[in-house]
Order: sequence, then C-alpha cells, then structure tokens
Amino acid sequence: YDPELDRKVALKLLRTDSGVRRLDADERGWLVREARAAARLAHPNVVAIHEVGELGEGADGIYVAMEYIEGQTLRVWLREGRKQAAILEVFVQAGLGLAAAHAAGVIHRDFKPENVLVCGEGSELRVRVVDFGLARVAERMQGEGSPSPPSARQTTPMGTPAYMSPEQLR
Repeated sequence: YDPELDRKVALKLLRTDSGVRRLDADERGWLVREARAAARLAHPNVVAIHEVGELGEGADGIYVAMEYIEGQTLRVWLREGRKQAAILEVFVQAGLGLAAAHAAGVIHRDFKPENVLVCGEGSELRVRVVDFGLARVAERMQGEGSPSPPSARQTTPMGTPAYMSPEQLR
C-alpha cells in the first residue's frame, strides 16, 4: 500500500527461502534495468512502473513498485473455457502491449502466459504484459545512464525454452 498516493501497489523483490537476500552488483543492476525498461512504456496493456528504490536504511536490496493488478495469469484465465472472441481479444491486447514495448525499443525476451495478466470481464476486460526482468533495450534507444556495453544477462539468450524463438535456442 502506498500511503502517499492512497493506492495499492505490487512490489517485486528478490527473495530466498529465508527472506530478502543480499544482492550482488549484477543482480541490483538487473532489477534497476528491468524497472527502467518497463518504465519507458506508457501503454494500457503494459504494467505501469511507479518507483524503484532501496529496501530501507542500510538494506542491501532493491524493490520495484508497480501497478497492482487484480487478476490472473493468462494460463489460469484460459483454463476456464472461454469463448473464441474473448480469447482473441485477450491475445490482441497482449500483442498491443508487446508492440508498444517494441516501438519503445524494449524487447521482452520472456513472453509467456505467466507474464500476461488478465483482469475484468466483457467490456471491462484488460490485459497487461508484465515481468520485464529479461528485457533488453535496443542499442539505438539506450540513453545516458543506460549500461554500455550491455551485461551478460542482457546479451545471453535467456527465457523459458518452450517460449523461445528458434534463433535464441540456436
């Protein structure tokens, strides 16, 4: 909950079984790059990033505060036996979110049903593409403050093998 703006937010942290863990420099950079990549986007079908910050005084961790979405993953949503028109609408909205990311020079690199959230029904149906943790910002779009050269995490083929493009798998 964000008391300053009186709204629910979702927080992303790196965790272990024992709680929030210390981040090495590469992991900290990765989480900040994710937030920056997603924050470049202002589109109704992409999760909105509100803030990235330290976990607290002296804490060695970072959080990403983003739009809270009351919904379910696309995989769960599809299990409920949907009409073809509704499925098409959801896939079109997800595609519009990806197209907006690509237009902003952001390549998601891990697009799969678990990274698409669906909320609402009928005319209130809204889809958001989430989790830009493996995203890569196109070199032409990198500005001041962007890492150069990209880290190994940005250039190494990553993602979920079942959803990777053939060229990534090669």
